[in-house]
Amino acid sequence: MRLAVSFGLLLRLIPRPRLGLQRAVGRGLLRESWPIGAGQGVRQAYERVSIIQLGAAMDAAAVGLFSGAARIFQLTDTMLTSFSTALFPAMSEAASVNGRLQKLTSDGLRALLSLALPASAFFLVFSPAFLPWLLGPEFADTAPALQIMAPAVTFAAISSLFSNLLRAIGRQRIDLYCMAGSLAINIALTALLIPSLGYLAPAVATVVSHGIYTLLASIVAFPVIRHVNGRQLIAPLASTLLMVVVWYLAREMPVLLRLAAGAVVYVVAMVVMKGIDMDFCRPVIESVRRSVRTQRSKPGR
Repeated sequence: MRLAVSFGLLLRLIPRPRLGLQRAVGRGLLRESWPIGAGQGVRQAYERVSIIQLGAAMDAAAVGLFSGAARIFQLTDTMLTSFSTALFPAMSEAASVNGRLQKLTSDGLRALLSLALPASAFFLVFSPAFLPWLLGPEFADTAPALQIMAPAVTFAAISSLFSNLLRAIGRQRIDLYCMAGSLAINIALTALLIPSLGYLAPAVATVVSHGIYTLLASIVAFPVIRHVNGRQLIAPLASTLLMVVVWYLAREMPVLLRLAAGAVVYVVAMVVMKGIDMDFCRPVIESVRRSVRTQRSKPGR
């Protein structure tokens, strides 16, 4: 059903191609598109390879403990990366406009950090409290794995933006190489650490590999991101640190009150430091809207 609906939408939204396809056009299309498809395959492997390795080396209980943390991590990662994916058409359109791509990247990075940093802090502080409630008391020992993977939430969000940035400027092949390299590091580290860390080994490997991928992607994308205003990124970082401090000082309070107190402090700090304002939100929203209007206004759509 999903395939049929998707195919129907493609026929409706995309102009019907000619029966013939020029060989040069076909070669160019294949050359530019295969790294993106291969990259999607690497991402799918990222989500499953650690569980396969853990299942081959340990019992089902260990696999279940890590799988619980991995599901929460992947769900959060999907929600955050969907934002950078929505920015991709706008980035592709802005790639030919001097200065506009840098501004869009800066705003997108600021928005992602505003979401990813609090999520990482939440997993780090509240995993022992909310995982048994969410997954059941038998998953109480899952909390350490999710706490270890907390920084990877932020790394994955940043790297997703850089990945779409590299594709927008025609560097999708380099993005694939960076992604494949980080996957190889993930596999090697997991195999190396399982004997000593058990089910926590894939969590450590996830943090390290996502951090390396973020570093590699940022190096390749440096000509664009070097224009990012670092001062704009201080607000989400400082606000998150204040929130964590409040959570620590209020550790004797009930969990929900403690969570709410930190959230209020975060929002207030973001407003005071101008991390949340319409001057920040409007360019990102307008870029997404503009890309949607452009796609709809093309002939045959």
